Amino acid sequence: LLGVGILGLSIYLYVDSNYYVANVDTADVYNTPIFVLMALGAIMTLVGFLGCCGAIRESTCLLGMYIFLCVSMGIACGAAVWWAVKHENDVQKEVEKNLKTIIKDRYTKGGKGATELFVDKVQQDFQCCGVDGAHDWSSSKYQQNNKSKLVNVGVTGTDGAGRIEVPASCCVHKGEECEKNRKEVFGTESKAIVKGVNIEGCSKSVRKYVEEKWRIIMTIAIIATAVQLFALLFAFCLCCTLCCYDDRDK
Repeated sequence: LLGVGILGLSIYLYVDSNYYVANVDTADVYNTPIFVLMALGAIMTLVGFLGCCGAIRESTCLLGMYIFLCVSMGIACGAAVWWAVKHENDVQKEVEKNLKTIIKDRYTKGGKGATELFVDKVQQDFQCCGVDGAHDWSSSKYQQNNKSKLVNVGVTGTDGAGRIEVPASCCVHKGEECEKNRKEVFGTESKAIVKGVNIEGCSKSVRKYVEEKWRIIMTIAIIATAVQLFALLFAFCLCCTLCCYDDRDK
């Protein structure tokens, strides 16, 4: 049952987060522990069945095989936990780095491809704009294609040439107000509030998202390791008991 549960949770984690990481170069790194857990879940289901058969039939051969497989899976789970702990920060940094590259070099104005849909979904779901902030769009390909990127909005004592346009996905809510204001965002690291437009970057939200998924992965791996150790102890005791009975019969 635990194997089926781990397999189901692993599939859920993969499907739930796949859209966010499928478009970045770190997808393989992020998905590696999830694939490991999927494999472990499937193997644990089969091994659990093998252990049940060994216990019911009182077969030392089947129990011995079960013990060997439990040890192997315990080592694999421990390795998955170690790998996840070691690479957590690296994955977070790489996801942010690749997201910056996508925003700067691949997102185009009016584009409807996978890149544009991916960035728009991230910004809409996490209610953010850019990676470090809305100013990330100032040096982007999107801005270079935008003929009205420098807009003078007539603020007293302020040169409007520092204003840029950000994608509609940066809007808090779609509407005329945001449609107007998103074209008048500061192109610097200014935290000035622009009504109806998200100014904060996606960095914190993305980090939090990766951390949450990573914690779930590590928790599953730790629980699986603990259960394997318990099952190993039980199977070993049963195997020893059966061996003693065999010796007495002889």
